[in-house]
Amino acid sequence: MKHNSLFNRLRHKIAHIAEDEEKLQKLLFRSTCILLSVVSMGMALVDAIVYRTSFPWALVGFAALCLVNLFLYDERPGRRVAAENVLIAELLFLLGFLTVTGEPDGFSILWICMVPSFSMLLFRRKKGALFCLLAFLIMIFFLWTPWGFSFLHFPYSAAFRLRFPILFLVLFAASLMFETLRHATHNALERARDGYEQLYIHDPLTGIYNRYGFRRVRDAFFQNAEKGRAMAMLDLDHFKMVNDQFGHDVGDDILLEFVNVVKETVGSRGTLSRWGGEEFMLMIDASDTAEELCRSLIKNVREHPFVTQAGTASMTVSIGLVVGKPGEVMQYRQVLRLADSALFRAKENGRDQLVCVPYTEDQSSREPQILM
Repeated sequence: MKHNSLFNRLRHKIAHIAEDEEKLQKLLFRSTCILLSVVSMGMALVDAIVYRTSFPWALVGFAALCLVNLFLYDERPGRRVAAENVLIAELLFLLGFLTVTGEPDGFSILWICMVPSFSMLLFRRKKGALFCLLAFLIMIFFLWTPWGFSFLHFPYSAAFRLRFPILFLVLFAASLMFETLRHATHNALERARDGYEQLYIHDPLTGIYNRYGFRRVRDAFFQNAEKGRAMAMLDLDHFKMVNDQFGHDVGDDILLEFVNVVKETVGSRGTLSRWGGEEFMLMIDASDTAEELCRSLIKNVREHPFVTQAGTASMTVSIGLVVGKPGEVMQYRQVLRLADSALFRAKENGRDQLVCVPYTEDQSSREPQILM
């Protein structure tokens, strides 16, 4: 059970990291460097004991350089690019060394077959493809040219020298194709996720924030209180009667018209969200203009002809407004309670009016101010 729990935690952590491309790339780079270092040290130990050649010293040096890359790589773009370029230089040098020495028994050059898949994983498509092409050119030089033959310490057969670079090209083409498909799939998933996120936080009828979208922006809104903040709860008066008498299609027309009136009145001075049904939340950026803005909104709604499928209708709105002082950080739950209470008072006193209350932690002793 403990092993399953540990495995599940590790799986969830990796899944969380995979959502961030930068964190995922960092994890892949560092994991690969550790893996290369461990494998190189293991191979060096085996070769030193079994074959007693000079080959292990190159592997030990490569393993040490891989560990250096762990400390060189971080989130800063310059450091990240430098670490990747250093690793590419190390791998190209090791590739040339493996090709030339062939130790042991011509086997070491076969490790080069792993280069295409690892390069695409680590360096992505463009830099990975460039690295593979450089590796291919190095092989071509040593295995296909008379100048390269003179450097070889192992007598590769003519068939091997001809076919191995071709095998590398096939592996490179396959890796490039898979990385291209992965990149296209990743982009499609990103677009789908962005689309679903927009659907999740926006009201499908009006296109403004819904309650979930409101939650996304409210914390930043209340924290940035230099000019003071204000929040209003809006309710279309007698909206249920419209739905009952004329149907929900007409009700939808009125909601759309109402949102347009609010947007035209508020402009960039506030953010509107649909709280549910005919109730809306309006976050107002500057508290000193909040009352005037809400009074203008009540007037504009009262005077606006709501054009619907059933004809032109007149509507009014009731507003409960909570106003904070400049520099005062308001607590959302307290603001919501005060706004809801003020809205209830506005509807209780006849609707089509504004009830404004200043924000305090304890509002029980204050009488709301009714502004027609």
